[in-house]
Amino acid sequence: MFQAIVQRAQSAVDSTLAKLMTRAAVAVPLVVAAGFGTAALTVTLTQAYGPALSYTMMAALFVALGGLTAAVVSANGPTQAEPEEAPSVAEDVAEVAAPLLDRETLVALLTTAGPVALPGLLRLAARNLPLLVMAVIVAIFFFGRSVTSGEGETAEAAPAPPPP
Repeated sequence: MFQAIVQRAQSAVDSTLAKLMTRAAVAVPLVVAAGFGTAALTVTLTQAYGPALSYTMMAALFVALGGLTAAVVSANGPTQAEPEEAPSVAEDVAEVAAPLLDRETLVALLTTAGPVALPGLLRLAARNLPLLVMAVIVAIFFFGRSVTSGEGETAEAAPAPPPP
């Protein structure tokens, strides 16, 4: 009896996590792109109007964007879902599992999830180990050359001491 409920709950959680990960995979590049766009706009405005005025303009832009977002969210507001003929799987699981999932049960479930998830995480790290090693090598090469060239430029740019 409980195994069927646990399997239904697990499939509901898996599908929810899959949707969340898909949305996150789409959102992360967009957030990074927005950050670069904001930086480029700030640099352009700073060159044109100076730092104080450009930062004020950027702050006003973000206030307007926040106000617009708040207006759209409050206008859409919480919508009432149409009543369904039969309760969904998630509702059934929630009704049955709510009394079973007290604090101690949740702690026990979370502590047992670590050993179960560890092999998968180690396999993922092992698959991506060459990429990680290459990234470290490139970073060492890049930062090693920039420090070396920076020291060399300062030594060449320094004037020679006057002869005695």
